[in-house]
Amino acid sequence: MARLMVVEDDETIGGHLESSLRSHGYQVVWQRTGQGALRESESGELDLVLLDLGLPDLDGSEVCRQLRGRLPGSVLVMLTARDEEMERRRRAGGWSRRLPDQTDPARRAARPDPRAPASVDRCRGGRRGHSRDR
Repeated sequence: MARLMVVEDDETIGGHLESSLRSHGYQVVWQRTGQGALRESESGELDLVLLDLGLPDLDGSEVCRQLRGRLPGSVLVMLTARDEEMERRRRAGGWSRRLPDQTDPARRAARPDPRAPASVDRCRGGRRGHSRDR
């Protein structure tokens, strides 16, 4: 069974992610701070990390850099409602993926069909210098 970590300080978003992932059979750990995520990463047994940038104690990009060093085989997914700056930060920080935050009302309204999947920005292995998959 895949082991996932959700790093999200917002109770509503974090709760929805945790319950949804558990209902699909994943083992989920939910951390609400960057420090908590770094402590959890010491086990080294995480397949995927969903990481919010806006954490109360540490910058999400810094948490990502540290997680990338501790969990080289894990997929790191950045959750954010921001675009251009976040794309720059993703490339610099080693993110594996960037999922637009669909809790943003403007984003939901802009999607023609609310059942359509949100876009996913991918890069190979989260390593700098690799081109994005198309």
